[in-house]
Amino acid sequence: MDIGAPVINREILKSESNKIRQAKLNRINITLTKKKEINESYKAMCELISDDALLVGFCRCVHWEFGELTTEEAIYALRQEILVLLTDKVFGNRSVEIIFRVLLSEINRCSQETDASLRSVDKTDLQKLLDLTDAEIQERIDPKFIRLIGIELEEIKDRIKNVELVQENHEAALKNLKPRILESTDLSLVPYLINVDNVFGWQNEIKEVFDLIADKKFISIHNFGGVGKTTFAKKFLAQYRDHYNNVIWLNVENSVSESIVLNTPLQKNLHINLSKETTVIEQFNMILNELDKTGENNLIILDIQKNHDQKFSEINRILSLRNWKKIVLTRSNLKNLNPYLLPNLNYESAYNLFKLHCSKEFDETLFREFLEFIEYNTLTIELVSKTIENSYDLTLEFIYDALKTQNLNSNLLKIDIDLNDEENRVVAIFDFILQSFSIENLENKEKYFLQYLALLPPSDIVIEDLILICGREFYDGNKLSYLNSINALEKKGLLQYENNKKSIRIHKILQETILYRLRNENSPFVGFIYYITWLSHRLAEGYNMLLP
Repeated sequence: MDIGAPVINREILKSESNKIRQAKLNRINITLTKKKEINESYKAMCELISDDALLVGFCRCVHWEFGELTTEEAIYALRQEILVLLTDKVFGNRSVEIIFRVLLSEINRCSQETDASLRSVDKTDLQKLLDLTDAEIQERIDPKFIRLIGIELEEIKDRIKNVELVQENHEAALKNLKPRILESTDLSLVPYLINVDNVFGWQNEIKEVFDLIADKKFISIHNFGGVGKTTFAKKFLAQYRDHYNNVIWLNVENSVSESIVLNTPLQKNLHINLSKETTVIEQFNMILNELDKTGENNLIILDIQKNHDQKFSEINRILSLRNWKKIVLTRSNLKNLNPYLLPNLNYESAYNLFKLHCSKEFDETLFREFLEFIEYNTLTIELVSKTIENSYDLTLEFIYDALKTQNLNSNLLKIDIDLNDEENRVVAIFDFILQSFSIENLENKEKYFLQYLALLPPSDIVIEDLILICGREFYDGNKLSYLNSINALEKKGLLQYENNKKSIRIHKILQETILYRLRNENSPFVGFIYYITWLSHRLAEGYNMLLP
């Protein structure tokens, strides 16, 4: 609406108001009073818009409304509708763009006629235009007006959009025809070592694992908690990363499927948009299907953090990936997954690790006894050395004595130490050991049996003696029950077989943490009174057998 033309706008408003007045007056059964009221309202309206200033102000307040569309979107949509209508056969299959331009030019020309009766384009006028030749139609187009309203520019934009759409469709089709190949990419965040020289030992084992996965495609590296499986894998990557194309590292807290589905960097690198309407397993399978397209000779490392029973169906889905080699780090002895027992550090490597974090002097004979007591547990070596280094006057002798006397929770040892892991945690030695060797997720039967074993020597626990502790009359029942418990705990990496599976051992640090927890309970050992009574009877039987 042209706000600078009050005369024209006034006539429009009068005309539209009069139409409304006539419609109301033509209603059936309208009273004379009501008719008078309608006519007076119309007269008042005409007097109101006679004021030019008021009329201009009113017109400035008028805005186009296109619902939820922006003005640009609405005009574009309207133009597209017109172009569709112009494809009708009534227009003689002429160029839609030419017909559109000549109509706009004709409307613009008619709008400038002084005679109001000529300011319109009706059906007759349209037919006269269509009867013209193409050359004559071209002459009727006003190029200046067309450029003024930007029609040519819009047509160029449309053509560009059409070209882009064709390109996008072609790209999508090509992606479906040809698998996407990712080259030398870390598809997830990989915890590389800052200084590989600070990781001691396992050089022969690293080469051995490299050869094994080249041959068998997958391997599960296992041992007790704190031995250094994660550190071993980091050192492995530092040496052999360039031998693999794409690499994925997944820390598995609860389940393999969740660790993959919730890994945002992995999804972004694979260009996957997961629907929230699908289940975790459906999303898990979708990601694995995409991984199967990522070239050859890739490596995936699953670092299983806890002793939860993993769903082997999910692990097997990982193992089924054709172009991926797999390393599983776990405390559990997964016998069907090419298990590889990671050895403890040797003395030289353990010594170098301790000296890396502790600059204070210590007696080497005492250090050897300390290593034997903790069974060369890498985590404990690091925690003890850092605790001594951060203290004022703590010594290895003091901490070793605290370990042996179950006094690791002494206030003197509650010194903050840095772990320098991915989370840069600050911990105290006792709290962290309890957290790392927790058995809270075990079934009650397994937990109770493990607590009983914690009362025995840590190694050379003869299975036959365990079965006979209640007497020979209970041998068969106890044999089944004990073997099931031992196998379950061995599978979870909490026990290890020895001497051709005739005896078992429990890690010394795990044993110590279990005893710490038992001591904090009310009447902690009363539940084992029957075992102590039975053991007394068995000892008496053995003594009587030795009498003449």
